[in-house]
Amino acid sequence: MAFEPLRSPIFDKVLHLEHGFYTANVEPPAPLGRAHQVHGADIKEYIGEESLNPHVLPKADAVMTVVKDLWVGVQTADCIPALMAPIAGPAVIAVHGGWRGVLEGIFPRALEAMEKKGIRPRDMLAALGPAIGPCCFEVGPELLEAFEKKWGWMWTSSPHLVPYKERHLDLKAIARMQLVHSGMLEPNIDVIQLCTYCGILRLHGEEFRAETNDWASHRRATHNGLKAARQWSVIRMMSPETEKAKKAAATGNLI
Repeated sequence: MAFEPLRSPIFDKVLHLEHGFYTANVEPPAPLGRAHQVHGADIKEYIGEESLNPHVLPKADAVMTVVKDLWVGVQTADCIPALMAPIAGPAVIAVHGGWRGVLEGIFPRALEAMEKKGIRPRDMLAALGPAIGPCCFEVGPELLEAFEKKWGWMWTSSPHLVPYKERHLDLKAIARMQLVHSGMLEPNIDVIQLCTYCGILRLHGEEFRAETNDWASHRRATHNGLKAARQWSVIRMMSPETEKAKKAAATGNLI
């Protein structure tokens, strides 16, 4: 039986989209457009399967495409995996948001890349997947100062939005504010409050802890003297033929 990834309800009504947030060490689907992630804010666009070369990966931290049936994805282990697509439009993008990329503004840049395709930020959907939460992301004062200096204007007039308490940083809160200030509608952003470090899921004000934490965490692995695994987050647009075949498989009907 194939492993079922975590999915966001934000994409439920967009029938031509397929996506998933996989746990550690699960192989991603193919064909897949990916990048050599360098904790920056550059974006790579794939224009077709013929442009894929697993041996020579472009340096980027977001991957996009307008090609149907071509997956794009990112690997993470505490950083934010974000999957984004328009409600109706010809492109998808996967974003790797580490603290360096978020500080540089990779999420606003992703929306700018979509705008170049004629897609308005207000027409975009975004799901921010499992990543280290503020419960476990303790950082130094110099990093808090860097975010305050560059992005503090987003919460200066709204103290309840301050994305840190003492030295615990809420990276997803900053990413979400960046998206909203770049023109996205708040209801179109789904933030999955699952911490990769401790495995706690926060939902409707309650906390749920799984029996086993299958999510990769670089910080947890480092603290335990281990090598961190990685997990994939992927998204694609399906062609009408693929969408039809998927529906047929789900119902047990032959095409």
